[in-house]
Amino acid sequence: MTFTEAVKAMENGSFVRRSGWSKNIRLYAESKDGQRATIYAQIDSYEPEYAIFRLTDVYGDDWYIIDENNTTDDEL
Repeated sequence: MTFTEAVKAMENGSFVRRSGWSKNIRLYAESKDGQRATIYAQIDSYEPEYAIFRLTDVYGDDWYIIDENNTTDDEL
């Protein structure tokens, strides 16, 4: 999926990552008090951090949805 589709999926409660990224990384969106959603990167059990994207991420079309256990449908 595209970056735009990935952002929409995160806004709807999904976790995502790009193909080729470590399986320990997952991104998600969180909205507080009706404000715009903030996208966070969760790596292993560390505290989430604000996600920072490169142009290759924004233009990439290899985003996919993962579940809460960091697995995809292909890995189940």
